[in-house]
Amino acid sequence: MPNSIFLFDNLADAATLAASSTAGSTMAVANLQDYQRTKFWRSGAGTSSYVNGTLAAVREVSHLGLVDLNLSTVGTIRVQFWTDALGGSVGVLDKTVSPTLYIEDERTPSAYGSGLYGAGPYGIGAITQDQARNITIIPFGANIAAAYWRVTFTDTAGSYQQCGRLFLAKAVEFEQNLSYGWGAEAVDETVRRQSLGGQGYYNARDRRLRLRGNFEWLTEDERTRMTKRLINWGQHRPLIYSVFPESTNRGLVSTVYGRLESGGITNPGYGQNALAFTVLEDL
Repeated sequence: MPNSIFLFDNLADAATLAASSTAGSTMAVANLQDYQRTKFWRSGAGTSSYVNGTLAAVREVSHLGLVDLNLSTVGTIRVQFWTDALGGSVGVLDKTVSPTLYIEDERTPSAYGSGLYGAGPYGIGAITQDQARNITIIPFGANIAAAYWRVTFTDTAGSYQQCGRLFLAKAVEFEQNLSYGWGAEAVDETVRRQSLGGQGYYNARDRRLRLRGNFEWLTEDERTRMTKRLINWGQHRPLIYSVFPESTNRGLVSTVYGRLESGGITNPGYGQNALAFTVLEDL
């Protein structure tokens, strides 16, 4: 099981982006850099499209995060990096995976078919995202330092491809994993009113996922770096946090795109550095 991770510094937000196609001016590729996940990029009609990116500065990245991707169970995502040019001759990564989708039928284990990301025998229809919003996290297996990259989306069961946010970041992962006792809750912000007769009226709103946890054994270097991130990020810059960064149902319901609601470093004992945090999902 992989350790839980934070994706803080999204290098894709400062990259120069270009898409193979766009459905319209309100669904432009620049929407992938907008903090609001509902301002999505949508491709033109077709079963395949891609997004090219050129980083403003070469820094190491280890993961790709795709928020609210609309691919079905037969869709694929291909990630490529080059050091010389887009589509160049010096490639340093070429990886193809399937999207992480929430499989609603919980009567059987969610094995997701063969392979790490798998296709699985779940049919070709698009999966309803329900209230468990989908985030696909793709680990590269190593840190990649290259300025030029392309993400290709293919889905023979769909007529266009769509994504709300694209994250390229070097994961923050601690030597000692998340402590027992972490929590997840659905925050219901439905507006409730009661009439004089006592009847209830409800204006339903989407639920937000709140994740909270503790890392009880940070090294001194981890403590120092995390303190700096807490200062830099505050409670206004978005990030991705995942308790289980894996292509399973438990991964999807324990991964959020949101912001730090709280975070603090303590020193509860000699040689012990601890982090307590809460992340609240953005809608």
